[in-house]
Amino acid sequence: MLTKKGDSVEPPFRRVMMKYERAIAAAEKEERMYQNLLDKARKELSDASENERDELKVKISLLEEQLIEAKEKEARAKSMAEQTRRGHVYIISNIGSFGDGVHKIGLTRRLDPLDRVKELGDASVPFLFDVHAIIYNEDAPALESALHKRFNHRRVNADINLMTYLQSSMWKKG
Repeated sequence: MLTKKGDSVEPPFRRVMMKYERAIAAAEKEERMYQNLLDKARKELSDASENERDELKVKISLLEEQLIEAKEKEARAKSMAEQTRRGHVYIISNIGSFGDGVHKIGLTRRLDPLDRVKELGDASVPFLFDVHAIIYNEDAPALESALHKRFNHRRVNADINLMTYLQSSMWKKG
């Protein structure tokens, strides 16, 4: 399915994305809860009597372990979201930085593919990228590879395999 800026992502993938987003949000919430409880217990420790201190030290130790587990759970949830072969192949351009007709085909497994496009714009160029297409695919690496092979003869930077820019009028805005 091909989507343009502003179009919705196909429903089955949206459900998968929402599942990952909920898992990440729940893990982040759990982490914040343990961090708040830990901060509160540490504050109570400074005002506690000698008898209360031993009890609070045990409580703090337990909360520290639970916080570590919550952080690991969050990391696993984020990793699961990124490890799938499902993803988005995007076609973008940046006239201000690379000139008219130069496009980039890339891949992201992020839940929101525009996050990757924004990241590229923030980090490497003075202008934002224009998004010409975002294509969801169950095997996004294979699709990206096929597109790179299909347009290899139009590569601008043939010596650099890390980032592929293509010269094409195919995706010009009308």
